[in-house]
Amino acid sequence: MRTILLLGRICSFILVASSSIAATYSDNFARTKMLPLSSAAYSTAPQNCLTNRFTSAVLRRQLTVKCDSSRIDECSGFTAVLNADKAIVISFRGTDNFLQLIKESDNTLFKSQASWRRSADAWIAGGKVSTYFNKAFMSLWNGGMKDDFNTLRSKYFDGSASLNVRVPTRLPFASLSRDRHPACWS
Repeated sequence: MRTILLLGRICSFILVASSSIAATYSDNFARTKMLPLSSAAYSTAPQNCLTNRFTSAVLRRQLTVKCDSSRIDECSGFTAVLNADKAIVISFRGTDNFLQLIKESDNTLFKSQASWRRSADAWIAGGKVSTYFNKAFMSLWNGGMKDDFNTLRSKYFDGSASLNVRVPTRLPFASLSRDRHPACWS
């Protein structure tokens, strides 16, 4: 069974990996896989973070796009492969500065929510999501992450696997400066 992990809100990433057991929380997995992958999204050189923590990790691409209505905030993320883990990573950087946090909060609390759908009739997961996070995700996804994921999936996976989603907690060190996060240190 393939597993997708989604680390939500402040710092998000998706990890697609082979797994033969049901998903359960693992402190070791959270510390040794999820935290370093989340931290790498804050780096201007995510390959360095990946190399410090994983054997045979290869960055596919880091994307940065304008993601709010003022066209000032930048949202960023990367795609990579963890060859030793037979995993595809999609990692999203979270909140980058205080002004961005204010805009996110305003959009989340005081503006209408967006339907979580790909098109008018194709639901991704159903429900509603903050317009800010919806626009940020879709800007990155449509800006190249979807193509990267599909390329990596066709290269490393046979397409017959089912995907499951798990939502762990947020990154606790989001305020540390880029490339200085403990999970990126060797």
